[in-house]
Amino acid sequence: MTTTDPRENGERQGIQSVEMAMRVLLALESGGGALSLSVIAQASGMQPSKAHRYLVSLGRIGLTSQDPASGLYDFGAAMRRMGAESLRRTNEVAVASGHATQLRDRTGHSVNLAVWGDRGPIVVSWAYGTRPLPLTVRVGATLPLLTSSVGQVFLAHLPESLTGEVLGGELRGKETEWTSERLAA
Repeated sequence: MTTTDPRENGERQGIQSVEMAMRVLLALESGGGALSLSVIAQASGMQPSKAHRYLVSLGRIGLTSQDPASGLYDFGAAMRRMGAESLRRTNEVAVASGHATQLRDRTGHSVNLAVWGDRGPIVVSWAYGTRPLPLTVRVGATLPLLTSSVGQVFLAHLPESLTGEVLGGELRGKETEWTSERLAA
């Protein structure tokens, strides 16, 4: 059996055991929580004994951990620290703004980017399209949850623990507005 040297195909040579360890970590990621050895082995395409050896090594360096009571495996403390540091180093607005510009260019529509703030969605980027809009929203504006499409998206996808207070304030404002209109009529 003849094998080709990866360098002949222009591929860079790597370390197969690192790539195999990553398959174990990806199996843990896709599981959405702590997993048994057999599930990890199946998801990573390995025999359980081989997956176990990788889990032991990954556990020694803190990338995985095993619950002593259940025997289930999950990400370890070092993995959590690395994930948090990776998030700290990521400029989400810059990453998303590039995609927003591409979307604007493909559709011709204006595309805005908003993040959740303490009082609701805040517009952090606006890519103006070629089609006119009947409204103008400035970067930095906080949009309402109930009467903006951006607010509706946040309401649909964020947990109530984040949106509840802002939504309650908007509902109380609507109730006051409705009562004032009835009294004036």
